Amino acid sequence: MNFSVSFVVPVYNTDIEKFKKCIMSIKDINIKDFEIIVIDDGSNSEKSNQYKKILKNIKNSIYIKNDNHGVSFSRNCGIDISTKDYIMFIDSDDYIISGLFNNKIIVKNYDIVIFDLVNVNNGRLYNYSFEEGKIDWIDLMEQHLTMNNFSTPCARLYKRFFLINNNLKFKTCYVQGEDAYFNLECLTYKPLIFYYKKQIYCYNYSSFSTVNRWKNNFEKSMKIKYDFYLKEMDCLKKFNFKNKDAILSQINNSFIKSYMHSYLILLKLNDKEKIKIFSKSLKKYNINLKKLKFKQKIYYIIIKKNYFFIRLLLKIIIHLKKI
Repeated sequence: MNFSVSFVVPVYNTDIEKFKKCIMSIKDINIKDFEIIVIDDGSNSEKSNQYKKILKNIKNSIYIKNDNHGVSFSRNCGIDISTKDYIMFIDSDDYIISGLFNNKIIVKNYDIVIFDLVNVNNGRLYNYSFEEGKIDWIDLMEQHLTMNNFSTPCARLYKRFFLINNNLKFKTCYVQGEDAYFNLECLTYKPLIFYYKKQIYCYNYSSFSTVNRWKNNFEKSMKIKYDFYLKEMDCLKKFNFKNKDAILSQINNSFIKSYMHSYLILLKLNDKEKIKIFSKSLKKYNINLKKLKFKQKIYYIIIKKNYFFIRLLLKIIIHLKKI
């Protein structure tokens, strides 16, 4: 079936060769009607000039230079100016398998088409337990709530009308977690979804950049983590899931586990002031403690009480793991 795609590529000081590989992988796809929208999020002049040079001879490309506002602002900008049937978001250091992207992809009237993706750093394949074909939105939402496996907006085709008609945008106030929130919000509008069981998207993952963003926006990141938790709990109440108790257990255990992970990062940084703030935040948030596993209950007590001797013991364990 013929369909058209707007590829939205946010870029910020990305390595030139990686950017070029990304753009060329889009240029070589086997569909006729597409556009490449590059949103430069305030890259330095040297990089910006090289990006424009790469795009110069690609007739269906659009280049826009903005001040630095973040990836969410750039993606929203891409949504606003896109003109094709579907939108695909591609990070500027990632690429797609051009030969697999063709008119044989079953789109019809689906609101979201999802693909498999692979981490090029370690070869890990990210796919789904579903068979290829139509997926019920509530089944995908259940997997998202329990396994967090629908978090990235990449390796997806979103129907442009579906996003615009429901005013679906990325949260520009988020420093992390905006992708998972966006996809969860999409699922609340009960979209028609098709799963195309092919590895089309290849991505580069940088844990350093994620941790770095978290450190630089510590208190904001904590609030975002809690906002997403509330969104998950709201979905659990609102929709008729078959296994509500199991989903509740997973949401609560995942939240406490992620909090413990953040707590350990602060211990590694030895930032006593942030550790105090972090511990107090858990006391003021309204956390549903039902269905917590024993280990997560211990985590909760460790963070909330923040005893000196426990901190000392954890620091020793962290140190010994480095040796």
